[in-house]
Amino acid sequence: MQFKSGSDVAILNCIMGEIIRNGWEDKAWVENRAKGYEELKATVLQDAYLPENVEKLSGIPAEQLRTAAEWIGTAESSALLYSMGITQHTVGVDNVKSTANLQMLTGNIGRRGGGVNALRGQNNVQGACDMGALPVVFTAYQKVIDPAAHKKFEDAWAFPRWYRCSSERIRSHNNDGCLNRQTR
Repeated sequence: MQFKSGSDVAILNCIMGEIIRNGWEDKAWVENRAKGYEELKATVLQDAYLPENVEKLSGIPAEQLRTAAEWIGTAESSALLYSMGITQHTVGVDNVKSTANLQMLTGNIGRRGGGVNALRGQNNVQGACDMGALPVVFTAYQKVIDPAAHKKFEDAWAFPRWYRCSSERIRSHNNDGCLNRQTR
């Protein structure tokens, strides 16, 4: 389906809304393994995500959105694959969360032939990013500069507070002694 850039979340919410309206969600999977279903349901069932409204935003005909929802919602299993483009928007995190929500809604996580599969530009860059190997985020993309996230990982991993040095400060050689400071 050809769509207008930036409408990814609306498209995925529309598809999830149609799946719920038609009772195609994997109720047992959602009940036993998912959290936040009622909140997701309240969001995706809003009028803004009706196929006719998403058609105006995305350029995808409403009937194609309904067909996509039916194919995904009634398939024995379905894999969702995306490439780097979906992550490189200002709402890239929301895009990725929406792909995961769709797959959880349909029970396609941990099912043969299912899953969310990121096709990235370099070997295992996705796994490295997910586990927190980026200098500005911890595991699950929790920002190092977020005091609550930092405290959570500081306590769990017992790393010293000097870890808060940003890569920019280190590269600029103007790190105010953050590499030499240990406040524990």
